[in-house]
Amino acid sequence: SGAVLGESSAMFKHWVGEILKAMIELHTMSGYECVTRTRLISLDNVFISNEGTVVKLGQLAWGRRIDGATVAILRATTERNAALLQSFADVVDDLLLTAAGAADTDTGGEDGDEGAAAAAAAVKVFHEADAAAGVYVSPGDVFEVVLACPARRNVLWHYPEVTRPSNNGAEAPPYTRSEPVRLLGGEAGRTVPRTVGEATCRVRFVAQRAGRCELQFACFSPQKKGARGPALIVPVVVHAARVSPTLTAILRCCRARVAEAEERETPVFPLSITALATHDYFTRGPEPSLDEVMSVYAAHFA
Repeated sequence: SGAVLGESSAMFKHWVGEILKAMIELHTMSGYECVTRTRLISLDNVFISNEGTVVKLGQLAWGRRIDGATVAILRATTERNAALLQSFADVVDDLLLTAAGAADTDTGGEDGDEGAAAAAAAVKVFHEADAAAGVYVSPGDVFEVVLACPARRNVLWHYPEVTRPSNNGAEAPPYTRSEPVRLLGGEAGRTVPRTVGEATCRVRFVAQRAGRCELQFACFSPQKKGARGPALIVPVVVHAARVSPTLTAILRCCRARVAEAEERETPVFPLSITALATHDYFTRGPEPSLDEVMSVYAAHFA
């Protein structure tokens, strides 16, 4: 419930703090990859014991040894740091999605209802580079992703597929119920028209229910043959429970750094998973007592 895993709860604060510490220890003490951007840490790798007070990571593949033999040590550690940041954001979002009401809210309705809602609601706008760091919305919100028109002639943006977040590099299974967000005014795979008077394309969505998904935008010439992978992947998180602007900014920063590292040919030092722990969000105020954590755990999980 929200009382257990909402952002203000003792259980949430304790678990998130311990997960961050565990990721830092992995990064500073392991000589193996353990985590990559195609093999992320998820809630399946988080184990709780001792009445909710002990949090450990487990069932991680060792991966390659970081010794400079196949990949330069600087690049390997930078890649692992980026993967840990994205893993942290994903795990925290999934914890919050278990809060009260997170699984049951569905405001999508039929296409006609969505069109009316889109016209009446205040539209949240995310430009291309900003959207790549993650879009955080609530059920019923309408939002737009603004794309810069390609400079090359006949290369066009296409309406995206709405997919589950990729899991360990594997193809995500289709949704068994409605997607967390729905595309408005377009059809997946068709070209996106250019905005009149602007060098942009605008794609609008409505958030239907709590959950995580990805918008996979392709950009190519319709005459081109062969494989057409996504040119832009936009992570979207729909939270029914309230998430503070500070935590939202932290999680977006974790994902933004992943996007930045992918675009560079030479390794850089992005935001460090170690430095993240020094943010005021994690250091201000007293830590929840273990008695508080055990009490909540006994009431809801024992």
